[in-house]
Amino acid sequence: MVVERCLPQPTIVVILAEADEAVTLPQIAVLAMGVTRFRLAVVALVAAAGALAYAPTSTMHRAATTLHAKKAKKAAKKGARLQEMRDLSAGSAGATKDWAATLTQRLDAAASSAEVSEKEDRLLELCAESNRDLAAIDGVVRELETLPPVAAADAPGLAAGDWKLVWARSDEGVCNIGTGLHKVPLANLEEIFLTLSDRKITTTEVIRVVGPFPNVKNLLFGSAKVSPTKGLALSYSDCIDGTGNKLKGEQARDVAFGVASLSRDVLVLEASGVGDAEWLVFEREPDLAGMLASSRVAPNDDEGSIL
Repeated sequence: MVVERCLPQPTIVVILAEADEAVTLPQIAVLAMGVTRFRLAVVALVAAAGALAYAPTSTMHRAATTLHAKKAKKAAKKGARLQEMRDLSAGSAGATKDWAATLTQRLDAAASSAEVSEKEDRLLELCAESNRDLAAIDGVVRELETLPPVAAADAPGLAAGDWKLVWARSDEGVCNIGTGLHKVPLANLEEIFLTLSDRKITTTEVIRVVGPFPNVKNLLFGSAKVSPTKGLALSYSDCIDGTGNKLKGEQARDVAFGVASLSRDVLVLEASGVGDAEWLVFEREPDLAGMLASSRVAPNDDEGSIL
């Protein structure tokens, strides 16, 4: 349940036109991204008199490692930001003032996104440490809380998808969002996933039982409302335990969480009903089916139930 990442470094992205393409001023731009300490995004328009030929150096083939996977994931995130900047810079030389204003706003948003990403990477790094510094974790989450939240209209779409719990401050916080059925002798909670979509939630638990026994999967179903200011409100209505039995009414309840941070990659909830700073840190999970297969439990169908 731990995820480790490297901190992003300040990146200067240079967008250059190809030799056989028309060159426009908005395309010849130097975008300062990731300089989060001063929260600055600078667009410098320059003249160009030729084309740049790029010859990539040869690469050595090495066995895939965990470190390589982390670097590839970070490169993909930076690549997405670069492509966004390229799209934004694709206007003509005669672009209107409205376009220029929109570009400036988007660049400011990109700089803010880079700052959020840096703090989120730091948070995940702290959560992955064996001896966790709780004060440092609290500090990073508080910093995330001070950043501008996503627009209320964008929050449901941004929260939609699968999320994996990577760290929780206490077991009480975990039980607040899960079934609590792992609190029996010889049982250990392995994973918790949230699946949010269309005002619905499915919470998937994987529990390992000590001994020669298969892993157990529990499912919670209900409705969900997410807001960057009002938090995440869940209303659980049904539960299916690891034997496939539907536990009617036993897990039905309403529970609310504060949203400390929400982005494309990280969701930080606060189980305020348990106590202050009861953080639940989730990272977006791109392959829930693969994770469930590796945990040796049955996949979820479209409704989240056991196949």
